[in-house]
Parts: sequence; C-alpha cells; structure tokens
Amino acid sequence: MRAGLLFKLWGILYVWLCLAIGLSQAQTTPPGLQGTNLVTWLAFTAQQAWSPRLTTQAFAGASTQSDPDNWNPTQKFGVFVLNQETFYQLRPGWRVALCNSYRLYGNYAQAEPYDLLPIGYRQELRVYARLNYRHSVHPRWELSYTLRPEYRMFYTQQWEDLSPSTSIRTRAGVQATYTLSPRQALVLGAEAFGDTREDGLTWSPYRFTQVRAAGFWQTRPSEQTILNLGVMQQQLYQPDGWGRSATYLSAEVVWVNPLGLKR
Repeated sequence: MRAGLLFKLWGILYVWLCLAIGLSQAQTTPPGLQGTNLVTWLAFTAQQAWSPRLTTQAFAGASTQSDPDNWNPTQKFGVFVLNQETFYQLRPGWRVALCNSYRLYGNYAQAEPYDLLPIGYRQELRVYARLNYRHSVHPRWELSYTLRPEYRMFYTQQWEDLSPSTSIRTRAGVQATYTLSPRQALVLGAEAFGDTREDGLTWSPYRFTQVRAAGFWQTRPSEQTILNLGVMQQQLYQPDGWGRSATYLSAEVVWVNPLGLKR
C-alpha cells in the first residue's frame, strides 16, 4: 500500500468530521469537466464562524453533464464532491486557507457512444491552499484576488493508481462583487490554470491548461441562508492551441453559522 493512500483516507475522514461537527462567505464555483458541452451543478454548503478570524466552510455537491455531441445537461453523471476549507484572517483584507477535497468523476470514452470506460469511475484526493486579498474600490464594488496551489492524486474506483497519478496545479483568479442591496449582490470572476503531472517517475512540463469565467447572482433570504445562482464558461487549452469549451449552470444553498455562533 502506497503511503499516499493512508493520506487519502485521512483526508476523506477529515472532511466528514468537519461536516459532522459544524460546518468565508463566497459562492462555490462548479468543478471543471471534460468531454461535455453543458453541465448542471448543485451544491449544499455550511459556513461556520468560530471566531472573528477563523471560519470553516464545507460543502457537498454533484453535477450531471451532456455528451460532447449534444446539449442535454442531465444525460449522465458528472462528478460528486466533498470539500472542506478552513480560513484564517491574517490582517484586514488578507486571508489564508488550508483545504482538502474528495471527488468522484465519471470516466467516459472520448469517442461514440461515450460510455463509461472499463476501469470505471475516477477518484481524486486533493489538498490545496488559498491566499486571498480583498479590498473595496467603491461603496458598492469590491475586488478580490486569489492564488491557489493544489496537489492532486488520481485513482481508479478500486483505489489503484491512475496514469498520470499526481498533479501539481496553480490557479490564479480575480473576482468583482457589486452590491445591489443589503441582501443581494452580483459576483463576476475569472481564473487561469497551470499544471504539471507525474507519470511514473517523470513530470510533464508545466503549462497553461485552461481559463474559466463565471457570473453569479447572490441573495440572502434570511440571516442564515444564502442562495447563489450562476453560469460558468470553461475554455480548455491544449499544447496545439485552444480546445473544447463547456458551459456550467450552477445553484448553491448556503447555511450560515449552523451552530448559531456569531462573529
């Protein structure tokens, strides 16, 4: 058994513990997929403020997707995600986070009839960090910048190594929030990705892989409930140029401070 498997199992247990003991206020963007035109994503999130500086966020989400030759967004399973992030505010405007994630993907052929591959579903364990800076540029406008390094490990549904087995990825993003009213806001964001992958003992060259742009409408029906509805566009980049694009329709329900603690 590879040492990484023990780390994975600990990561999954840690996520479930965070969900059980009480789950930063931001929308959850859909996870990216390949081999599709249109995706639907639904997530349920809990955010718990433990102190003025320490916040935990955990969510469970799932998506369905179309095949690459049609636009039926509910045609087949896309991905299931369990995710946990713990944020610490260093100083006004600056936050860091330590995070982990478990993901189960549909692993489909790239040629018709686009069926599930014989090896079955693909699993991923991910650990990552966030460094975020946020500031106001107008009474209604706020800008946020995020750097997110990720370490990802890929497995079959039987927890055997896939090829490539490991990825180191960097995400750099910017987000603008426009406050419509005390309970409503528009959120616009864009993100760029760079990636290197390990296959055996060899790492691929680090390269730019994709960009994503998203827009969300955020409303707060009550003090403890947030609803995020949005759309995201993903554009892949291949070594020989721009590749396939996909559109994501997203909905998220957020439960704020389920334990009733206040900042």
